[in-house]
Amino acid sequence: MGIKVLCAEDSKHVRNILVRLLNSSPNVEEVFEAADGEEAAWMAKALNPDVITLDLKMPKMDGLTALRRINTFCLAPVIIISSYTQPGAIVAVKALEEGAFGVISKPASGKACDMISMKEELIAMVEEAYNFNLERMAGEIGIGKLGKLNTGYPFDEGRKLDKRNAGINNGDELSPTEIESIRCIGIGSSTGGPKYLAEMLPLLGGLFPWPIIIIQHIPAYFAPYFVASLNDNSLLNVKIAEDGEIIKRGNIYVAPGGGQLTLRERGYQIQILIDYDAAPLLGAIPSIDFFFKSFASTVGAKAVGILLSGIGWDGVDGLKTIKDMGGITAVQDPRFSMAHGMPMRALEIGAAKAALKISDIPEFIYRSARTLAGAKSV
Repeated sequence: MGIKVLCAEDSKHVRNILVRLLNSSPNVEEVFEAADGEEAAWMAKALNPDVITLDLKMPKMDGLTALRRINTFCLAPVIIISSYTQPGAIVAVKALEEGAFGVISKPASGKACDMISMKEELIAMVEEAYNFNLERMAGEIGIGKLGKLNTGYPFDEGRKLDKRNAGINNGDELSPTEIESIRCIGIGSSTGGPKYLAEMLPLLGGLFPWPIIIIQHIPAYFAPYFVASLNDNSLLNVKIAEDGEIIKRGNIYVAPGGGQLTLRERGYQIQILIDYDAAPLLGAIPSIDFFFKSFASTVGAKAVGILLSGIGWDGVDGLKTIKDMGGITAVQDPRFSMAHGMPMRALEIGAAKAALKISDIPEFIYRSARTLAGAKSV
C-alpha cells in the first residue's frame, strides 16, 4: 500500500506536524504540501493524489470552496481536518454534505503534544479513504455483475414511478389504513450519507406521517451540528435521539454518537434506548446492523428499512433481517452512490429488492404503505 497524500493546511507549524504524523505510517509513500486552498486545488489536479486532507480556514481560497473545485476534476477522497470549535464544526458538516469523505477534529491549540493525539485517527481514516477509492473502482466492475437493477417499486416490477405523486404531495392523500400499515422508517448510512440525507429529507415535505430513525456514521462531536443542519432544511422536526423517548409521527430521530441505539415496545408505543456502554459492532458506534436487527424484531412487518451510501458491511445483514421479518427494504442505487459497498452487498445477498435514486425514496415509502394496506392501484 503506497498512499500518496496531499495535505492542505495554511499554518506551517500545524502542517509540519500533520506531515510527520502521516509519514509515520509505513503505508504512506509520499506527502505533498499545500499552504492554501488555491494551491490545494492546483496540486490536486497536477499530482492526482490518492487522498487529500483539507483544512477549512485558509487564505486565497477557503477549504469548502477548494473542496467544491476539487470535486469537479478529482476522485480522490477528501478528509476535512477541522478545528474543535463551533464555527469549525458547522463548516465541517457543510463539507460532509458537499461530499467530503470524513472529518477529523484538530486541537485548537495546534501544539505538537495535543496534535499527536489525533495520529491514530488520522492514519486510520487516510488508509480507510484509500481503500474506499480502491473499492469504488472495483465496485464499477462489481455493479455490472448485478445485472439489471429493479429501480421501481419492489412489488410492482417494471412500473415507472409517478412523479406527480412524489413525497411532498402524498402525506394528505393516504387513507388511515395505509398510514397504519407502516409504524416506522429506519435509514442507515455511512460515507456519503450526509450529502444524500441533506438531499432526501426536504423531499418528504411537511405532511410525512411516520417517524424516521437514522443511523449515520459521524463523530459524536459533529452529530448535533449535522442534525441542526438537517433540521434547518427540512419541513419535519429533526432531532438527536434521546434515551427513553417515545417516537412520534412526523419526527426524524438521528442517533447520537458514542452509543448503540435500539428499540423496544412500550404498550403500542416504540421507545428509543441508547446504550453508551455498548461495544462497537463492525467497528461502528452507532452501528446500523445493531439498530436494524432491533428495529426488525420490534416493528416486524410494519417496518421499512433503507440502506444508503457507505463502505463495508454495516447494515447489510440487518437489512436482510428486516426483510426476513416481513418488512419492506430498499437500498440507494449503487450506481448513484458516493460509496457503493453497503448497498451493493445488500443487493448481492438479497437483502433488498429495489435500488432507488435518492429522489425516488419518498414515493417508494408511500407506495410501500399502499401495497401493505392491500391497495390495488396507486
